Amino acid sequence: MVVDNDDSAPVHGELGAKLLLALSGSDAWEERRRLLESPERDGVFLRYVAETIPYYQSAFGRGRLRAGLTLADFPMISRSELAAKRNSFVSSSAIRSGNRFFAKTSGSTGFPLTVYFDLASWYDLNHETFATVASYVPGLRRCMRPGRLGVALLSNETWRRQNFQLILPLKCALWRKCVLGRNADDDLALVRRLRDAPVPLLYGKPAYLEKLAELDAIERSNGSRIRPKAILVSGENLFEDARERLENWFGAKVYNAYTSVEGGLVALQCAHGRGLHVQTSRVRLEIRRPGGRIADNGAGEIVLTNFSNWAMPIVRYRTGDNATLGRDKCACGFEGQTIFDLPAREAGRFELPHRSVSTRSLDKILLAPAVKEFSFERTEMSRFAVRWVARSRDVDAKRTGNSLQSRLRKILGDVAIDVSCVDGIVKPGGKLRRYVDRVAAPEPDVIRRWDRAVGARVALIGARTVRSLAFLPDATRCAIAASPLNGAGAVQIFDYASKTHVATIGGHRGDIYAIAFSADGALAVTAGADAIVRIWRTDKLREKCRLLGHGGPIAAVAVSPDGRLVASAGRDRTVRLWNLRTGAKRVEFRFTRGIVSSVAFSPDGNTVAAAGGQPRGPGGIVLWDLATGEKRREFASGSFVSSIGFVPDEETLIAGDWSANLTIWDIASGWRLGTLEGHRRAIHSVAFSPEAKVVASGGADGSVRLWHLWTGRQIADLRGHACAVSAVGFSPGGETLASASRDGEVRLWSIADANSPD
Repeated sequence: MVVDNDDSAPVHGELGAKLLLALSGSDAWEERRRLLESPERDGVFLRYVAETIPYYQSAFGRGRLRAGLTLADFPMISRSELAAKRNSFVSSSAIRSGNRFFAKTSGSTGFPLTVYFDLASWYDLNHETFATVASYVPGLRRCMRPGRLGVALLSNETWRRQNFQLILPLKCALWRKCVLGRNADDDLALVRRLRDAPVPLLYGKPAYLEKLAELDAIERSNGSRIRPKAILVSGENLFEDARERLENWFGAKVYNAYTSVEGGLVALQCAHGRGLHVQTSRVRLEIRRPGGRIADNGAGEIVLTNFSNWAMPIVRYRTGDNATLGRDKCACGFEGQTIFDLPAREAGRFELPHRSVSTRSLDKILLAPAVKEFSFERTEMSRFAVRWVARSRDVDAKRTGNSLQSRLRKILGDVAIDVSCVDGIVKPGGKLRRYVDRVAAPEPDVIRRWDRAVGARVALIGARTVRSLAFLPDATRCAIAASPLNGAGAVQIFDYASKTHVATIGGHRGDIYAIAFSADGALAVTAGADAIVRIWRTDKLREKCRLLGHGGPIAAVAVSPDGRLVASAGRDRTVRLWNLRTGAKRVEFRFTRGIVSSVAFSPDGNTVAAAGGQPRGPGGIVLWDLATGEKRREFASGSFVSSIGFVPDEETLIAGDWSANLTIWDIASGWRLGTLEGHRRAIHSVAFSPEAKVVASGGADGSVRLWHLWTGRQIADLRGHACAVSAVGFSPGGETLASASRDGEVRLWSIADANSPD
């Protein structure tokens, strides 16, 4: 065996002892692996836990265990509970054997935790983890050499020993903990060693690896730099700008992993970069959704069960990390549970009394050229603290700080913002968290009233069905696209305060399927079965022009936010854009996924989206950039997508489909951020409240459901319609919700005054 020749190389005796331990661990792991891969895994493991762990012995009662225990029989446990009652979670058989190992968590949540391992799980944590990583990174295994440094584990915990370990499955290469920040000489020596003997895998938190890149850039004495085969990151959020900087500097691909002392290697990103593949042979993940419901997928808090560790079994452990979990089939061959989004403990937005602020809008300010790193924290409901590190000594700290404060106030409004320039943010052993919310923001009044909302019935005399509705911007009138019994479509306009009929717009031959208004309310757009788009003057209820060209019924229309364009689409599988004022055709897009059921403009007016699909098959959504005419993004759905809408933050899209799901999509990444489940049958319509905090959905089950958009919590299930709900919409002030059904009935749901006769 060749021994690493740096100053801190291990002696032969130490290597020999570690090799013997690794060989023993390998035998124990092979036996454990066979059980983990067997169909009986869950039952054997859970019965072992119930019989040998004091906490569960007390919970289930000795001698009264029933056959066929499932995971659902076990209570969820929190980190604080595990820390406070640590010994009661340790296996009595592991204590008797004396064959225990341990590791400690960082304690970044305030509850440092010591986790015990048996020999098999210790081997899994220290050896098999890196073998799994090598199977995901092309060519990494070939770079390993016996006795040579194979993995450099970066840390800034200056009090820890720079210990090492053999990686038995990777040709007995070494992984070594390399500590940064002790002193300048040690840092320089480490950089030189990593340059002179290139390490195949750099591993650590992104903040630590960025510090190494910074030192490497400073110490460019001989023109060389550190060149690993690959980079593995875990322990804190990997932001895309950090990924880009690491890949550009080190010239190696970054692989993101979700790891913990409690769970080991939980999920890992492959070379295709499509989410993080959950290591289901070792662990099982569940999602605790807002409200406490447990599911195997969706967005919420990760609940972890670790089948590998039998010394201190982790069963249904609330990690405190948020994620979006689903199933995926990757080009690498993996098929199964996948983490699509992993914000962990990062705040995604800040709910203020009169607005909701996305952290992405704050990124545009805080990711400034002068800022090296930052931390944005809410300490009180209307007080924020911003700490930032200057990228170089040439940065004018006072001027930059004032600029950050001024620009942030334009987004956050009248709040206190304390901005300070600091030398560093990440403490030894700590994590970089960019956005932290220390305040549990109360839900606004409009949400609390939903549970008491009362629906007033508005009858449309002689109407057969209602397919679309829209409120006029004047906040007094609502328009209903109704299909009377005589077959001629008409738009009924009524005053929704007095619930009296005001006017009727006719002219279409056949049913009217869609209606929309310009932002100023001066023009109305209607379309339907006759394949004609009509534009009307609302003041005189007179037709202004007709738009011809569609080859079949038109299912959807939308007007751009600036009032210049109207989009129309339908059964001919085209999306057409017209000049709203002149009626001239501007552009035509082809929707390749089937017929179109819904169209929408982004809030900035730069993107148009269309949704639809095959009525009895898959569907999807396509977004086009209006400046270039190019396709911007495409989302695939397993079901026909019936209704879509842009969330007013411009970064996300919500879609209702015939599988009864409301899906939230991230436009930039193309990832599914979450699914709101509750409807029992197809969803026909979705709408946002003016402040975009609440989304309403109407479906074939006859219900109107209201959701808090950013927590995913269902606020209310409004009943009253006798058949399928075909359309929903909010009034401009958000005080009224209208819903319409296929039997011609319209209901108004009063929000502002729950005690009114409505």
